[in-house]
Amino acid sequence: MNVPSAPTPNKQLNIPDMRFAKVFQRALYRDLAPSASRSRKLAVVAKVVVRDVLLMPLVQSIVLSLALIAAKDWLHYIRLKGLTLGARLRQRLFPI
Repeated sequence: MNVPSAPTPNKQLNIPDMRFAKVFQRALYRDLAPSASRSRKLAVVAKVVVRDVLLMPLVQSIVLSLALIAAKDWLHYIRLKGLTLGARLRQRLFPI
């Protein structure tokens, strides 16, 4: 009877950063013409870097911060209602 052996682990495990590299390459290929000059290529790379590395995270963090600021009162209200509901449930389930 042949028993399969356990697979041997790969000695060189390369974990690619798939979050940024593919999106960055796709943006470069989309904005860059194949026959572009060297200065045009540098301008496109600079534009993509500024847009994808600097501006988009900044805009996303501003939007998230504004959403959390807008929801602060509502979240505080929900927290208080959860605490009172928990206290009432605890009193009903475990009366002293």
